Amino acid sequence: MKQNMSRVGKCIDNRLMEKFRGMIKRERYYGKRFTRRTSLVNMMESYIKHYNNKRLQRHLGVLNPMGKARTVYAVNIKTATSFRLMAEI
Repeated sequence: MKQNMSRVGKCIDNRLMEKFRGMIKRERYYGKRFTRRTSLVNMMESYIKHYNNKRLQRHLGVLNPMGKARTVYAVNIKTATSFRLMAEI
């Protein structure tokens, strides 16, 4: 894995990506030996699927990211529908 750094004078905040990179290295990379690039890519893809669909996160209300997105989407649809109904009255 190659460290991601911005150039001098470019203060792009990579905090979230760096945090994710640290988690994937800590949980799946350290202590393993990858002999082929494809096995490393497969591991990373499986971790991303796990992270998005199964790994519960406290800051999301003990939901996974996809569960949180579905909840927010459902609330937005419900709110939009109620506004539309109120506008018809």
